[in-house]
Amino acid sequence: MTSKKFRACWRKKFPGMDLNVYGLWAYDATIALAIAIEEAGTDNMTFSNVDFGKNVSELEALGFSQYGPRLRKTLTTVRFKGLAGDFRFVEGQLQPWVFEIVNVIGTRERSIGFWTEENGLVKKLDQEPQNTGALSTWQDHLKQIIWPGEANYVPKGWEIPTNGKRLRIGVPKRTGYTDLVEVTMDPTTNSQEVKGFCIAFFEAVIQKMPYDISYDFFPFETSDGKPAGNHNDLIYQVYLGVS
Repeated sequence: MTSKKFRACWRKKFPGMDLNVYGLWAYDATIALAIAIEEAGTDNMTFSNVDFGKNVSELEALGFSQYGPRLRKTLTTVRFKGLAGDFRFVEGQLQPWVFEIVNVIGTRERSIGFWTEENGLVKKLDQEPQNTGALSTWQDHLKQIIWPGEANYVPKGWEIPTNGKRLRIGVPKRTGYTDLVEVTMDPTTNSQEVKGFCIAFFEAVIQKMPYDISYDFFPFETSDGKPAGNHNDLIYQVYLGVS
């Protein structure tokens, strides 16, 4: 029975009770024990009582089986596809979990790698762990991700900047070298317009960023529209944190 079918049967029989991974583990452990009992050929299991002495609750009523060592040995060889994943023992311990990383594309899906406790991110389970250095990223250990629109690059807006605040760009208001930067008043909208080579260069860099960056231009001027100082004055205002 698959995990999906088991969950459906569980919800039908116990509609008000959620099933978590511990419940799946318990089910797999019960199945493993049943398989081990069958393979060990211990159909007629007998139990012997042990005298633990006085003042010991009811432990002596539990008893023990003479088939215990054989059953334990058989249990370590049991392997099957359980509800919580592959069930098998490695050196007396359940094998570490393996997580498959899936790239969902519309209604389709494709495997792009795995994560194991021992090797971390790998493209294949039989792959040797790669030592790509301290500057490596998760992209170095996984297959190519296909993003919405069948693109192989991260679309803008899918990566979030580390700081959600809008950038405040101080613009010097000057009377000369207006080809570099110029602040003018748009008579139609009655709003200031910032243009020039430096502004175009800045906006071109922003367009190349893998995520959207919100920003506003603030001309460095006095209340009557005159320059508030030179470049050094503007930089000093940034240093002071003046908004």
